[in-house]
Amino acid sequence: MNRLQAFTGNPLDRAATLRRDPDWVRARLTDPASRFLVFRELRPMLLEGNHGLRIDWRPRPVCVDGAVLLGIDRDHAAHFAIETAEDAIESGAGNAPRFFDTRAAAGALPAEESAIVAQARSLLAWHRDHPICSRCGGPTKPVEAGYSRRCTRNGCRSTHFPRTDPVVIMMVVRGDRALLGRSVREPPFPPGLFSCLAGYVEPGESVEEAVAREVREEAGIETGRVLYHSSQPWPFPSSLMLGCFAEALSESVAIDRAEVEEVRWFHRNEVEEALGRCMEDTGIRLPAPITAAHRLARAWIDDEPRIRFGPGVEP
Repeated sequence: MNRLQAFTGNPLDRAATLRRDPDWVRARLTDPASRFLVFRELRPMLLEGNHGLRIDWRPRPVCVDGAVLLGIDRDHAAHFAIETAEDAIESGAGNAPRFFDTRAAAGALPAEESAIVAQARSLLAWHRDHPICSRCGGPTKPVEAGYSRRCTRNGCRSTHFPRTDPVVIMMVVRGDRALLGRSVREPPFPPGLFSCLAGYVEPGESVEEAVAREVREEAGIETGRVLYHSSQPWPFPSSLMLGCFAEALSESVAIDRAEVEEVRWFHRNEVEEALGRCMEDTGIRLPAPITAAHRLARAWIDDEPRIRFGPGVEP
């Protein structure tokens, strides 16, 4: 855990065994010691203070339908997340709690609380988007305190689990240069923003194979060695970013215009300068510190011992 990224470091015990017991879950839902993280439209309710944001843990709401268990703390108090449509909860006056965009709030939350928010948002988004059984089309209901859904049709009774999509994100390096690009997407990248190449891992594909394929498809670059660096849950809605470094075996770029707008090589000094401008709106810059791309670039600039690829570098 010495490479903590944003949305990692969750301190709660997810209580995998306990949550299978419906009686235990029902008891925790009515326990005065239990706490609830309230969301509206997948935005968490947070408190803003002089030292940033904090989760506004609430006592049991009137209705607990749809609550998902996040885990138990060191005092064995249960923590849940729940989606609400109650407008009365939000207030912008003084230090009253209000609902924040998760991506915008992540950098202002303590690391462990950003991880809890990520877990909660991913679970609530999955429940919102999967009310119907994918096998028979029948209605499903939450079970195991929200960690699965079961079809209610007697002839089916299929169980469905939350989906996490693996994504490789890689800094392609060759000597003192790194390959960065601008993705074709909606909304578009702001002018001047570059990032690491990335893409979904396809069925039947290893992480190393996904790295090689994505770099070849998007930039026309052949790669050699792949080094895993660290991973990050990305709750938009629920991806797992697998951060890697890839050794470039060639330099000539041939981009796929359907995937990327621009790809170019940057010298180490340029990458360091782009990191320094990550929170600005002008100039060539890299994504914010909450992103895996920023973490990979920082590791390369800091010259972590294993990240040395290119001509003249011994494998």
